[in-house]
Amino acid sequence: MVSRIASRAGNLPILSNIYLKTTATGLELRATNLEIGLTCMVRGKVEEVGEFTVPARLFSEYIALLPKDKVDLVLAGSELQVVCGKNKTKIKGMPAVDFPVIPQVENGEGGEVSLPALMEALEQVLFTISPNEGRPEISGALIVLDGSHLTVAGTDSYRLAEKALITSGTDKSAARAILPLRALQELVRVCGSLKEEAATAKIIMSSNQFALSVPTVEFVSRLIEGQYPDYKAIIPTRFGIKAKISRAELASALKAAGLFSKTGVYDVAVSFNPEKNEVEIASLNSQTGEHASVLPAEVQGVGTKIAFNWKYLLDGVQALRGENIIIKATDSASPTMLTEEDGTDYFYIVMPIKE
Repeated sequence: MVSRIASRAGNLPILSNIYLKTTATGLELRATNLEIGLTCMVRGKVEEVGEFTVPARLFSEYIALLPKDKVDLVLAGSELQVVCGKNKTKIKGMPAVDFPVIPQVENGEGGEVSLPALMEALEQVLFTISPNEGRPEISGALIVLDGSHLTVAGTDSYRLAEKALITSGTDKSAARAILPLRALQELVRVCGSLKEEAATAKIIMSSNQFALSVPTVEFVSRLIEGQYPDYKAIIPTRFGIKAKISRAELASALKAAGLFSKTGVYDVAVSFNPEKNEVEIASLNSQTGEHASVLPAEVQGVGTKIAFNWKYLLDGVQALRGENIIIKATDSASPTMLTEEDGTDYFYIVMPIKE
């Protein structure tokens, strides 16, 4: 788990290493790239207290090859001896004295959240975020802890997703943080690794750090500075068209239409027909041909045709849960909202392509 955090290149070679330290109850492992830090505790029998660092990639790949048996670690000078059954290895490393301290989050606001729910929330938002040097504040997810709710939101200015979670033991004061994309990706992996071990996790946010912890693991990340855009202002509240449609059928139709969309534009036309209770997905490419799928749907409002980037629309459809989803739009030039049929805790908004 910790090896992914270690830097693979840089001016500080020790950042490519994992820090190992024996404690009264077992082995402590740490890794950091100075932006993200991860600490894990593994229970074991300790005969002598000590600390050392070894190359993260080499150590993790070797340990993964060992049989599921007891592993003995012995520090001998500048080498770490690893013994497992009839396997014996010596790994050269570096003294732990130069390994940077992973800072603790102090004076922050916090609460407890379900680990599976947090992992799902991150996955439902993560795909809307991409690196943006011109607007670094949207190169991460906005996390808001307020009362009994934790909200995760992400956008790349073309689409937007927001997921709300219930928390417990939350501090009364509200807290906001912009967590970088790399940290979000690693946090998803950490949550996935811990879901069998812990049901809930403690979250703490300060002015410049975010931390997630369970009894055996602590994840810490620096935050992105800046003001996250007021995305609430673009969320539509009035709609001219609304459709309930099968999520699986829509996803399949979008993939088919995408094969005939224009390269680089990825445009498909989605036509809502309230008179026939149908939604048509169509595309046209002068080089490859054309395609149209007509899907049954419960359509209300005014008949409308909207052009979308089919990949962006499909991302939202696949992020939703349930058999049917709701699509709502004001007109062909305004943001379109996707929600779950029975849920109010998640929405996805995508901008149309201007014809």
